[in-house]
Amino acid sequence: MPKPLRFYGSDQLHSCHRKAMEAWYYGDMHQGAMKKFFPNLVDKTHKPFAEFKDENAPIFVIASVTPSDKPIGGGSDLAVSQIAIEGYTPIPGGIALGGTFSPEKLNVPHLRRIPVGD
Repeated sequence: MPKPLRFYGSDQLHSCHRKAMEAWYYGDMHQGAMKKFFPNLVDKTHKPFAEFKDENAPIFVIASVTPSDKPIGGGSDLAVSQIAIEGYTPIPGGIALGGTFSPEKLNVPHLRRIPVGD
């Protein structure tokens, strides 16, 4: 089974809030990809992560794509078996020993950061 390719937040999306995420979503690159690969899914009235109400809370967006030998279908000829774009926001607490999954700039309240090495 192919492993998904994962693309973690770019510098624009590190510790971003809704406005930064929407700038990416409505930007030329993402909209162009949607029109090219998923023309039947383009919906100009769709608001990404509409249920996420806190305009100032950080959002960590992860996109994963699993390549395939066959097109995904649904009017697209893109050879993938799945595409997922998921948004997460930090919850207080946790521990980071030597680093974190999230960008260093992301402020996670009460996260214990413990450096290692040197």
